[in-house]
Amino acid sequence: MIFHPTDSLTFYCETQWGGMVFTNDGGMNFNDFTSGIDMVNDRINWDFPYIMSPTNSMQMYCGTNCIYKMDFAPNDVWTKMSGDLTDGNVIGSSQGQSFNVISALDNSKPTPALLYVGTSDGNVWRSNDNCASWNNITLNLPDRFVTSVKASPSDSNIVFVSHSGYRDNEWIPHVHKSINKGNSWIDISGNLPQLAVNDLLVMPGNDSILFAATDGGVYVTLDAGIDWQRLGNNMPVVPVFELGLNTIQRTVFAGTYARSIYSYSLDSLGVTLPTDTVISALKNMEAQIAVSVFPNPASDFVHINCAIKNYSLTVFDLNGRKCFEETNAKSEETIDIFSLHEGTYLVQMTDGKRKITKKFLKLTQ
Repeated sequence: MIFHPTDSLTFYCETQWGGMVFTNDGGMNFNDFTSGIDMVNDRINWDFPYIMSPTNSMQMYCGTNCIYKMDFAPNDVWTKMSGDLTDGNVIGSSQGQSFNVISALDNSKPTPALLYVGTSDGNVWRSNDNCASWNNITLNLPDRFVTSVKASPSDSNIVFVSHSGYRDNEWIPHVHKSINKGNSWIDISGNLPQLAVNDLLVMPGNDSILFAATDGGVYVTLDAGIDWQRLGNNMPVVPVFELGLNTIQRTVFAGTYARSIYSYSLDSLGVTLPTDTVISALKNMEAQIAVSVFPNPASDFVHINCAIKNYSLTVFDLNGRKCFEETNAKSEETIDIFSLHEGTYLVQMTDGKRKITKKFLKLTQ
């Protein structure tokens, strides 16, 4: 799942083979989110990668065997932005959907036009111009399934990649680092156990601190891969497939196979988060209460107070039909809803960088 950073009513969900949907009413209704993707001819991973830009919540990316981009999510269509980034289809495979596909995807926060892609057949690619062109940066990396590619959240030149060799009957852990955007790579797997690495998490503000999700739990390095240690002492030896960071609660959380979700306090490691990261997260939380819609329910008029400057205001019904639009809305707006049918409506406000959605209930007098 992907959650909108400032709009608590909007989030995205995915099922197997790229079944993406979104909701903008807090989960009461879900809408298809695959329009524009060639779901018939493209090859699609079981765990289909899709991401939201860390700097623009309306811009999203996903990958089949090709890369797609959406500029005005969620009410937009996916556009194909690359050719086949794999080595091609596996002829005669009974599971052709799951072979030679894009398996990892990330977008740089300090340089939004910089994207990285990894594939299940060992390719790693970089785009410096927001998907307009692609460079293969696989040189000297293992020819193995790319499980994760992570751009540093603070340094545009640094990127990490991990691989799994299980398909080739290999148990060697693979974690590599580049300090020049993938032009060359350094093996930093160090003393990791002989298990596949499934995901990576880079500490904001300190690229020497890196977390690795393995088939035997979570490992952390505090010295850029010279030494790795298992994180915590009470997690069972189970596969971990995804890592995340809660900057407000200062915890790392891990999604496991068969044992749900575990969390670990950064205080136990003596790790501090950069001030701007925490402030940014707090501002995102504050943005969720920066808009008020009242009265609610309402029958004749709805009043809107919005702290965002220079924004556009749109009202939709739950079928996505546009009922009202103001492209240059003021901080205080009053909307005549007398002629609207009874039911639930969504109020969306955006300044092009963020979008906030609120809902109100229209009643008939």
